[in-house]
Amino acid sequence: MTQGTFTPSEYAARVAEVGRGLRERGLDALLVTSPENVFYLTGLNHQGHFAFTALLLKAEGDFLLVARAMERHTLAAQVPGCEHVLFGDREDPAEAVARAVDAGGLERGRIGVEKDRMSFPIRVWEDVVALIPQAKWEDEAGIVDGVRIVKSAAEIDCIRQAAAVSDRAMQSGIRAAGVGANEREVAAEVYRSMVASGGEYPGLAPLIRTGDRLLQEHI
Repeated sequence: MTQGTFTPSEYAARVAEVGRGLRERGLDALLVTSPENVFYLTGLNHQGHFAFTALLLKAEGDFLLVARAMERHTLAAQVPGCEHVLFGDREDPAEAVARAVDAGGLERGRIGVEKDRMSFPIRVWEDVVALIPQAKWEDEAGIVDGVRIVKSAAEIDCIRQAAAVSDRAMQSGIRAAGVGANEREVAAEVYRSMVASGGEYPGLAPLIRTGDRLLQEHI
């Protein structure tokens, strides 16, 4: 169901702007691990981000994508224009990161990293540092966020479309919430409307609860 959201030129412009930020900071590359930023820069959009995924973006603009080997076909379809460095389920993702750093000629480079992201497990981080001891790692979590905060015309149009889909789904849920309807029936109508209106699975599921459960957030 997932399809490309933006054009290749849109992603290229984002990569170029982040690359400019890296050069201004004197960094050779940025290791991006947050799923939202990997998507922002490459268009990689799937539900497999529970497994470690990282984008090694060089200041010149080329990049390598580190991901689980099972995702090879998704990577080939969605992000064909870069090298994919894959790891198996029994392998340490840090070793794949080290291979990517080596392939990029960055073993002694200054590399920014998103230290405040939940998507970079401590064990993987410690192994990466041990495997690439001569690299200089710097916390640069805000570089991509700083670019993302300024929306392009394509992004604004996408936000408007998403808002329209959300409005239709909300109205469908309200209409379904009649006397005798249960939460599952309301949720089913919300999802049906969302998908039928052109939406995809949301980042956060619709929160539908009643009675004593109203004060329980995120369920």
